[in-house]
Amino acid sequence: MPTKLFKPGAEWTGNANGRPKGSLSLTTLLRQELEKVSAEDKQGRTYATLLIKKLLVSKALNEGDTSAIREILDRIDGKVKEHHQVELEEKVKADIDMEELAIEMVKKLKKSDE
Repeated sequence: MPTKLFKPGAEWTGNANGRPKGSLSLTTLLRQELEKVSAEDKQGRTYATLLIKKLLVSKALNEGDTSAIREILDRIDGKVKEHHQVELEEKVKADIDMEELAIEMVKKLKKSDE
């Protein structure tokens, strides 16, 4: 059975050689750098935006990643709207826009929550 590192009731002083209080974590430093606007970019985009763009294009071209290709096309041309044609019992045709249907359902749910 392993021995306990700390005895019950003993005072724990923390990590004496740990990161100093007030210093920034690596995550915070990285986030700050990525949120900076690139000096070389004429459109004033952040480093994060440029990095994501470069990674998406690389995955699409070099790896043939279909999700990266779809994301790029959605950004260029906009997402493709799904249209479905439904034939009802009375032989009446109806076009259903799935996006509009989803919006209506969300509105109904919000009203029922109020």
